[in-house]
Amino acid sequence: MSHYDDSSNNVKNMFANVILQFRLEKGLSQLQAAQLSGLSLKKWISIENGEQWPQFHTIKNICKALNISQKDFSYRLASFINSFCEQNSLP
Repeated sequence: MSHYDDSSNNVKNMFANVILQFRLEKGLSQLQAAQLSGLSLKKWISIENGEQWPQFHTIKNICKALNISQKDFSYRLASFINSFCEQNSLP
């Protein structure tokens, strides 16, 4: 696996963790969140487990389902990435 693959997987996992955190903060089950977003439960789980990258329109639907702005989602993701970089001594 190349360094790029490792980095890509780390970001994908951080992305998934942000979705998981927001969902849990909202007190939603995976099924409820999937229904609110218009996604199948299988697709929601795949995204939340970091197995699949969502397309931009899917991210918009996820944010709507979780009642968060895309800006708030982006800030939370950026925070995860910054923490990861600091913990791993990355620039």
